[in-house]
Formats: sequence, C-alpha cells, structure tokens
Amino acid sequence: VLREVVSRIPYLSGEPLTENASPDRRRVATWICHAPERVGGIHYAAAEGGTLALFAGRPILRTNGAFDGRGALDPRLYLRPREAWEDRLDGRFVVVRCDEGPRITITTDPIGAYPVFASEANGIHWVGNNAGAVALATGATEFDELALASVLTVGWSFGGQPLWRSVHRLAPNTTHTFKHDALRGVV
Repeated sequence: VLREVVSRIPYLSGEPLTENASPDRRRVATWICHAPERVGGIHYAAAEGGTLALFAGRPILRTNGAFDGRGALDPRLYLRPREAWEDRLDGRFVVVRCDEGPRITITTDPIGAYPVFASEANGIHWVGNNAGAVALATGATEFDELALASVLTVGWSFGGQPLWRSVHRLAPNTTHTFKHDALRGVV
C-alpha cells in the first residue's frame, strides 16, 4: 500500500521503504522518509532492543521554560519512557512508539496541526499520517457526506475529517494506544 502511495509522490521517489515488525509479525510498522542528507542530517526513526520510535513533523521540546528545537529531532528521545518527554513536547508532530510488548502508542500534537488517521478492515487496524493511504489500505470507498460537502463548498474539510467515512482523524493532544492483538498494520 505504501509503495502505491509513494509512486504518486515524486519528492519521495527513490527513498527506501523501511519496516520494523514484532517477532510474531502481529505488529508491523512501515515508513518512508527523506534520507538524512536531504533534511539536514535528521533521522526520523530509532530502534533499541525491542522498541521502535518514529516521529514526523516539527516537534519542539520545552525544558525549564526554554524551547529546544534540536533535541526533539533526535528520535532516540522517544525511546525513553513517555513520561520523560510527552508533556514537554510542542509544535507540529506525531510520535509513534512500538514497544516490544503488546502495544503501539501514537502521540499527537497539542493543536492537531499534524493530522493522523486510523481505520480498521478485516481485523487489521491501520494508522497513518496520510488519509489516502489509510483508505487505500482498508479499501474504504464510502464518502463522508459532510466532509465531501465542505471540501466542495470551501475547499477543505471542516474539522479536518478525511473524505472517507470509515477513516477517522485521531484527536489532538492525546496518546492513542493500540493493543498488540488489535493492531497489525501501520501505514
């Protein structure tokens, strides 16, 4: 699915698709991002032991009243327990953490400036920052009439809801937890 979406996005052409899965493959994270040399040396993923951390967007870390724009760009920060960074993050971002154990957590930014979408089909939950990719993965075809009407009327969807009825935008300023038995795919 991700290869299909990427084939339509010229600026990601040639970038490798990366995957990290639990040993039983019941939890799989797949992502694509620009090579570090194209984005100032930034890496968007880090893994240690059985934990994977990914981020997207532009997080900023608040520390003792100061704002740190570089520290939040190191994905190893998100390998630490969530309590060490979650309440100190600001900016436009999403952080995905896949633990060796039974869960994936997705932390969304305070105002929802970096949208994240989820849907379920055939017992598989799909989560991603591209509503079209999530819709493609789940085979979503039915449109949300209100979202479609607002796009046709003013050019965007009020509330940021995607066009597909079965694809939902995750709430901002929240950590969403998907249990191992419930999540089998991440786009």
